[in-house]
Amino acid sequence: ELASNMPFAEYLLEWLDIVKVRVKATTYSSYEVMVKSTLEPYFRKKGYTLQGLEARHIQQFYTEKLKTVKPSSVIHYHAVIHQALKYAMKTDLVTQNVAMKVDRPKRNDYQPVFQVVKGTRLELPVLVAAFYGLRRGEVCGLKWDAIDFERGTITIKHTVTSIQVDGKTKMYAQDSAKTKSSMRTLPLVGGFAAYFKEAKA
Repeated sequence: ELASNMPFAEYLLEWLDIVKVRVKATTYSSYEVMVKSTLEPYFRKKGYTLQGLEARHIQQFYTEKLKTVKPSSVIHYHAVIHQALKYAMKTDLVTQNVAMKVDRPKRNDYQPVFQVVKGTRLELPVLVAAFYGLRRGEVCGLKWDAIDFERGTITIKHTVTSIQVDGKTKMYAQDSAKTKSSMRTLPLVGGFAAYFKEAKA
């Protein structure tokens, strides 16, 4: 049973069970990996309770992690902690979400170097992802029926992602994008029509 004085590490594991039926399998898989591999072990060592967790404790965690991982990873940790505490506040286990007081790190600027993939089998997916701003799962989920050469369009309607199930990595395919706004039709601009025709041939 959830309680305000339970260890925060234990609460995170219980929260995972609760959230499992509320989110997509891919989202749950990423939550589970972050909680079990990083968040739970760290906060178990610290021994903070759910109600005793303070903003400075979370900030210390971010500062420590930034020594070994990229800011984008810490941003993902922040999202999970924030969601977990949001549920705790919603169910009256805590009076406030202390994660809201913590400054999450800024994403590091990334300048892509396309020369690395030029001429390899990754060239097409990388260029398509970069030009259209697609998620990795959207690029991996592209099929030839998504491209209409006559109309000059490309429709994002299928995703393929890898998820962790019982400690094993499995491919997870679905015929709908992450949100309704993600399911969209884009123009085959520039030289992409010719590029796709060449790749298909």
